[in-house]
Amino acid sequence: MVDTVDSKSTAFGCGGSSPPEATNSRNSNKYSLVTVNNKILRGHKKHMIIKVMTYNLHKGKNLFGRRYDMDRLKSILDQESCDIGLFQEVLGTHKLDKKIIAQNHRLTDDNWEGRTFAKNSIVKGFEHGNSIVSKKPILEEKVVDLTLNRLEKRSALLSLIDLGKIKIQCICTHLNLRKSDRKKQTLMLIDFVKENEIQGVPIIIGGDFNDSDGEITNLLIKKGGFSFIESKYKELTFPSFMPFLPLDRVLVKNLKVIESKAGSSKKYRSYSDHLPLFYKLEVSDL
Repeated sequence: MVDTVDSKSTAFGCGGSSPPEATNSRNSNKYSLVTVNNKILRGHKKHMIIKVMTYNLHKGKNLFGRRYDMDRLKSILDQESCDIGLFQEVLGTHKLDKKIIAQNHRLTDDNWEGRTFAKNSIVKGFEHGNSIVSKKPILEEKVVDLTLNRLEKRSALLSLIDLGKIKIQCICTHLNLRKSDRKKQTLMLIDFVKENEIQGVPIIIGGDFNDSDGEITNLLIKKGGFSFIESKYKELTFPSFMPFLPLDRVLVKNLKVIESKAGSSKKYRSYSDHLPLFYKLEVSDL
């Protein structure tokens, strides 16, 4: 749920080898980020609260390779009342059987107006990649190829979302396992952000960074200008049945982190090998 409250208030509402390509399920045309009203953050005295999740779906399989109930997972995620979802390792459409519903569609319903998908590869006939879903319309999307070797097809997907009074840019990505690769990909990602960011528009970047030691996070902060606030409980997300590694992240620009938490292992361990992360964010001076 997207909530707005008066600025004087002290309480907040809760609310295969082919290159990557971006598609919008509401409009399959390709977009470029060109015209946005840069004054959208001026002249208002309210705060907006949005709730964002990032989740590596592990292609719909749990840690032991068994398929999990996507419909049941949807019902659990619905309880979190998120406004935006950043999904990695998503299975999209099947190249032979078009009746199979893509996973980003199975986890959302008609209340979600926007869905984008960036194909990284083909896995057993399925498109495989990243997805951004939103309860508000997605206006534009763009994708950058972060692939550095033939075994790990990677990309970052950027979507411009219309929240009503403001617009917001969201980026979803999944980085390589090798640290040296992750550093190169992060620098590519920072360049991509700088080329496409819009003055005054908030940015969210999230996903599976495989960043157990925090080095990639620090690089995004120092060279990319992002902010990251980790709760005192530390968001451990891998493996889902007994998490001890903080592989997943959400970082922001022009936003304030109100709350962050990982989904409980008890609730989510039967699903992906990762736990989801949930962030409550504030956009001020709208």
